[in-house]
Amino acid sequence: MPDQGLKPSSRNLIAKASPEATVSACASLRSYLDADRWLGTRNRYRTDVVARLQKDLRSERALNQKHLAEYVAASVPLHTMDGWSFLGRALQADLMGDTVTARHLAYYAELRAAMGLLASQGIGVLNNRHIAVTDPKAVSVFGQRLGTHKFAWLALSEWARSRDSTEVVGMAVTPFGSSLSSWLAAAPALGTWEPRARNWLLEFGLDLKRTSRDQESRNEASYRPARVLARPPVPTADNARFALALWNALEPAGSGFRTISRHFLRLTLEAAHESLPHPAAGGADPLGWRIEQLLDGNNIEGPRRELLTQFLRRQAEPGDLLVIDNARGRSGPSDPNRHLEVMSRATLLLVMATGATRQLLHQAGLELADASFWWGLLGIDRGLWANAPEAEELVDLWGDITARDGGSAGLAQCRRPYDPAASVTTCPTPLTRLSHLELIGLWGIAA
Repeated sequence: MPDQGLKPSSRNLIAKASPEATVSACASLRSYLDADRWLGTRNRYRTDVVARLQKDLRSERALNQKHLAEYVAASVPLHTMDGWSFLGRALQADLMGDTVTARHLAYYAELRAAMGLLASQGIGVLNNRHIAVTDPKAVSVFGQRLGTHKFAWLALSEWARSRDSTEVVGMAVTPFGSSLSSWLAAAPALGTWEPRARNWLLEFGLDLKRTSRDQESRNEASYRPARVLARPPVPTADNARFALALWNALEPAGSGFRTISRHFLRLTLEAAHESLPHPAAGGADPLGWRIEQLLDGNNIEGPRRELLTQFLRRQAEPGDLLVIDNARGRSGPSDPNRHLEVMSRATLLLVMATGATRQLLHQAGLELADASFWWGLLGIDRGLWANAPEAEELVDLWGDITARDGGSAGLAQCRRPYDPAASVTTCPTPLTRLSHLELIGLWGIAA
């Protein structure tokens, strides 16, 4: 049976979905948040949304379009945070040597990241009846019925071709405290960078594409017994190295994620440079000329300019981050490191979804502190704290978890090479704390 793609009517509706209307619907959540809830008590879709939507579409009852629009807006931070939770459980499974479960959970983290991104643009993924927010109080229902996994990928790939997707990536990535968009806007010599942003979204959603076309590959990890055939020992040292690298890549800053953002800046610069003809003004060093143009346009001077020049020339930190390298992997299901590739792509797509969530709340006049009833209880349930901190204090927890400085809570203090059996008995705290990726999501939204 040929692969079923989006019909023209579905593509048109994706184009009509309104990020601005979603911002307005999000702003209307203020009164509910003040009462410590995401939605009004009379919102028809606050529970059993799929069943109630199906019922409303079958009966004479009209859809409550305002309620649906508010549901989609509220789902943005919730999908995104659920994605970080799935990824955290995947990381925990990985550190315990359960790579099959890690791959399964990482796939769903990737799916939730896509759903959060799409919802931020007004596209609600709801089983096989999906909706588009076209006005703060109006929605349209997709006539084409596609399952969640297939629709999420097809909608993501369609939306990725739009200018809106470039704006989301440009605002989600914040190198050195400024958005990627502003960095590149100040350097017109670099030309257009939109193709790179669109390709990132498609690359990070690769596993959605694979499983939308080949459900059996997803079923293999989700439903089949994991050890029918003998497997070689899990490369636990690689898994431990990945966990530490992931945390270090997502170091929080006042405007997002410090480390991974500057790496995205370098990759964007290189991609833009490679796509353009060599400038005559650049002489024998065209990349160096473009770096100078970028730094001049952003008024970077003094010691900071020297440090940035070294980084952008790959004289400092010459290699890409491990999570970026892994995300490029295209191994088959039997490869022992396939789960690390899926986890890496989920991480990067979640970075984009987190940036989109942050931007949505900001544009709607909301802050993470307005939803403290939600994330405070989430932290209690996950063992992050006994009493929730203030939103501005969340970043202080970074030093308690990361192993970058060899802290006592770091996995680096456990036995080397990493041994799951020894770690469970001698250092269970790092195993637990490193899986608390919900903190990363909260830091990214609050930035």
